[in-house]
Amino acid sequence: MADTIYPQSAEPNEYRYLNYPWLNEIATGLTAGAEKHPGETWHDIPAKEHAARAVRHLSMWLAGDRSDKHIINASMRCMMAWVMEQEESKKMREIKFRVWDPAGKQMCPVIVADLQDIKAKVFCRLPKSGAQGIFSADLMQYTGVKDKSGVEIYEGDIIRGHTGRYQVDCVVRWSMGNCGFIAEPTNIERTYLCLNPGSTKSYEVIGNIYENPELVNEEAMRIRGAE
Repeated sequence: MADTIYPQSAEPNEYRYLNYPWLNEIATGLTAGAEKHPGETWHDIPAKEHAARAVRHLSMWLAGDRSDKHIINASMRCMMAWVMEQEESKKMREIKFRVWDPAGKQMCPVIVADLQDIKAKVFCRLPKSGAQGIFSADLMQYTGVKDKSGVEIYEGDIIRGHTGRYQVDCVVRWSMGNCGFIAEPTNIERTYLCLNPGSTKSYEVIGNIYENPELVNEEAMRIRGAE
């Protein structure tokens, strides 16, 4: 019935083309995976790795292996690869900075920055007055992750979490040795935290090193910085 007009023909998404038994198999597989690996840990795996695992399942199916649901497993991995590609692309677009304005004692979002030096010349908007200006300042970059309340975490922020029954306050900074952002406890007796979307779920931003210096153990941070 090529000439049949369906009610949803004018819709942008033709859901009638989906095979619901196939979707049900995928949902069943995802549920089983969630029970085996709680916490949606597949979000910690890059898109390319999910795609590679999908190809592996398809290759095994093409080779005649029917010992597992390779088509369904490949479908799930393709979905995961697509989701992670969207998340990774979003993170890549969110490259932004802020600076501390010592005169106005305020944190300012950077509009344009000359990145030839860490002491960058930046064009900023001053939140208190709404004015815009150019000055040199130490840049603080957005880490790409948020705290448990959805607040963006920047270099220089102080975040608070709990390990067991202990409260831990950490200062966020870039680590050359780790090639990434870390959160260093203000107590030198505790180890640092590598920042990623999973590691900050139980932490919250409580201030920063400019507006809340009383939260920082300067001796601890000096020793840490020398390591």
